[in-house]
Amino acid sequence: LFARPMSSLYDSVKKKYEAFGQSHLFQHANDLSSDEKESFARQLQIYDPQEVSQYYNLAKESESTTETFSIDRFPTVVKSQSVEAETWRKLGFEQISQGKVAALVLAAGQGTRLGTPDPKGMFDLGLLSHKTPFQIQAERILRLQQIASKMTDETRAIIPWYVMTCEETDENTRSFLKKHNFFGLKESNVIFFLQDQLPCISPEGSILLQTSSKVSVAPSGNGSVFHSLKKSHVLDDMKTRGVESVFVYGIDNILVKIADPVFIGSFVASTHDCGIKVVPKAYPDESVGIVCLKNGKPGVLEYSEISKEDAHRIDETSKELLYNQANICIHLFSVKFLEKAANHTLQLNYCSSISKA
Repeated sequence: LFARPMSSLYDSVKKKYEAFGQSHLFQHANDLSSDEKESFARQLQIYDPQEVSQYYNLAKESESTTETFSIDRFPTVVKSQSVEAETWRKLGFEQISQGKVAALVLAAGQGTRLGTPDPKGMFDLGLLSHKTPFQIQAERILRLQQIASKMTDETRAIIPWYVMTCEETDENTRSFLKKHNFFGLKESNVIFFLQDQLPCISPEGSILLQTSSKVSVAPSGNGSVFHSLKKSHVLDDMKTRGVESVFVYGIDNILVKIADPVFIGSFVASTHDCGIKVVPKAYPDESVGIVCLKNGKPGVLEYSEISKEDAHRIDETSKELLYNQANICIHLFSVKFLEKAANHTLQLNYCSSISKA
């Protein structure tokens, strides 16, 4: 085997990006050393300029389109106090004891708004115990495993914990959990994977440079979890372990009932591929997205998209708010669905996030 000559790699990458209108990236070529050119070419090689261009066009199309849609109350809302709750709870614990359930935490964010550069999961919550979100959630998984083992006479139930990080938080997250012995969880059952990153793009569609030999990049949002699972071979790991349902949640939620057996049981009994946990809105104008039917299809309506009239509308039967199912970023997905979504990422909705230097 022979390594590709550096000049050949650089020229090949340059040609590829120029074909999609990104020739400005190479304007400093004459000022770069051979090592800098090599590093630059290898970074650019990570991304597909055609794919980046498609993401940009999808986001611009979404922003320029004035969407008109009809909304209806979501028809199949199951309450956790249902008479079937105990049946679902038992089924959920059976699924857990058989190794069919995994937990996935979206933990890529830094605690900038909390006043710390550390990952959010490492933030001291100010409790007397000084516990962090990572500790609280790891201990909940550990306890759930113990209960499932006891209830079903399994030797040891296992809930694999998949932790999505990003380039900025990955090292700190790994070292923090390892330092604390994963708070009692077995190290082999805590699996880290990186959130996708994309080059930063100007409003005109030009990829931005951080330096003359480095492209500016940023995490591509929680919606990129599907592609990230495939890219990092985590989906393969799930299938090898026999996981069938994945409980997905955000690191910010310290009250989350991770791998809630009742939720899992109702999900499995329904034979659906996607489930979402909701809570009633606190008041009509609460700034929270709602789960509803948009043009007849399940979706989340952002609070900025709902009219005041609809926000205050009352259901005549229940006397509750008609659109009352608040989205709290707690989902259940079948592995089958995750695999399908990972293979169709360009069919997802994209939006831009504007950052100011």
